Amino acid sequence: MAKPSEIDIGFMAGVACALAVVALHGEDTIFDEIVKSVGEEKLISECRRRGVMRWSGLSDYVRRKAVPHA
Repeated sequence: MAKPSEIDIGFMAGVACALAVVALHGEDTIFDEIVKSVGEEKLISECRRRGVMRWSGLSDYVRRKAVPHA
């Protein structure tokens, strides 16, 4: 896998922030659509690397969806 660029890292950090807000409002459908549109595997990988899985709401998403690669 190629090393992510600074733009990719910044974009994923912004998405993680947006997901945290959506998760606080309990909007699972919107949350899921954002994750899928950005790229589930790449987003989970970056958030895991940054240590923001729980904060962003992705930990719950992985449990809810039983994501095999997470």
